[in-house]
Amino acid sequence: MKIAITDSQNGVNVGYIQLTIYKDQAELAGRFGDFLGRIPFKWRYPVGVFEDLFVHKDKRRRGYGRLGCHMADAALKKVGAHTGILKVGWSDDKNWEKAKSWKTRFFEDAGWMSLQWTFPEPVLMAKNYELRP
Repeated sequence: MKIAITDSQNGVNVGYIQLTIYKDQAELAGRFGDFLGRIPFKWRYPVGVFEDLFVHKDKRRRGYGRLGCHMADAALKKVGAHTGILKVGWSDDKNWEKAKSWKTRFFEDAGWMSLQWTFPEPVLMAKNYELRP
């Protein structure tokens, strides 16, 4: 599902979030099979995948990314997701090491935890919605 991020004062679209819900392990294994054992809590379905967070360049650094994270949390909870996962991407950035650092920190600040992974890319993160009210 794709959800628009809008400015609450003027209704202008400033970006979007993209989420996918997986109802069972068979659906998810085709996409994240290698990572399933790395989540440090018990898997329960459905699982929500935070596919994308996009904010237009001229609207960045104004809190819309954080708003997008809150919107994703609310939407995943609403559909009953027990677990959320996301893959932090940075391959289009010129300085990927710097981008990896700030993007990972951004999602950690929003409550996502980094999972153990030995390669430089990707950073996989997870969130357990059962622990949140």
